[in-house]
Amino acid sequence: MQASGLEGVIRLHVRNQLSNNTKMRYWPSDLRDEIEVELVAGAYGIFRWVSCQLESLRKFLRPSNVRKTLKTLPATLDDTYERVLLNTSEEYYKEALAALTWLLFSKRPLWLDEIAEIMVINLSANPAFDPNERLFDSESALTVLSSLITVTAKEAHKEIHPAHYSVREYLISPRAFHSRTSRFGIDPYAANQRILEICLVYIDCSKSFILEVLQQGREAGAPLSRLRRVFPLIEYACKYWSVHASNAMTAKANQLVVQFFNSKENIETWIIFFDPENHGLSSSKGLSPLT
Repeated sequence: MQASGLEGVIRLHVRNQLSNNTKMRYWPSDLRDEIEVELVAGAYGIFRWVSCQLESLRKFLRPSNVRKTLKTLPATLDDTYERVLLNTSEEYYKEALAALTWLLFSKRPLWLDEIAEIMVINLSANPAFDPNERLFDSESALTVLSSLITVTAKEAHKEIHPAHYSVREYLISPRAFHSRTSRFGIDPYAANQRILEICLVYIDCSKSFILEVLQQGREAGAPLSRLRRVFPLIEYACKYWSVHASNAMTAKANQLVVQFFNSKENIETWIIFFDPENHGLSSSKGLSPLT
């Protein structure tokens, strides 16, 4: 498509977004015209850049804030991601980085309650996982990640994905490591080791409760599906920790695995949710997948 034709498509896209958004549709028409002009001029054919600017603008509460931002729009998509990351609250930097690391390197799409659980785990704390420190509600996790994610409804769950392939491409690139947001740069090997460590810590912290419930369930016929509700990340942790261990390929990862297997309770908890012989979810104990 020629530049002029693409510009027209982007103009139509911006106009539709401004007309249909539940907030922006009520903004003054002259302000919406200004937004259209500036976004079309700065897009250079990149729809993702436009989407990010609209996401940023719709959060403002008064025209002066919108006009101020229009005068300082980031020039490129990289600059846009840098600004989004710089605007991440310092208080929730670790939570944002943990969630982004998992979203980029998880072995399947993650659910919202899993992301919220990941945000609570602090490997430098003792204990590393404290259920009392959980977010007030899982939806709060969405505010930390801003325009870097999208949410898709899947049956009873909400799946969280990177908003665009360029989010991953930027965060793992040398450009991220050499920007003002270098602390958000994500190395694949380090990411897999981090996820492995969180998986094993999570199993270790939840094993006492899970094994106790399992024993009670066998005696009283209690439904075991509540384990997934009490510990939302346990199914993923049990099924995929070994994959992340293989991808990490570090001495530290090997050490973590050896420590894990030194605990009989860790192994018992693991095989409740994962059958290593069949490489899938364990069904022998009535846990076909937990919902």
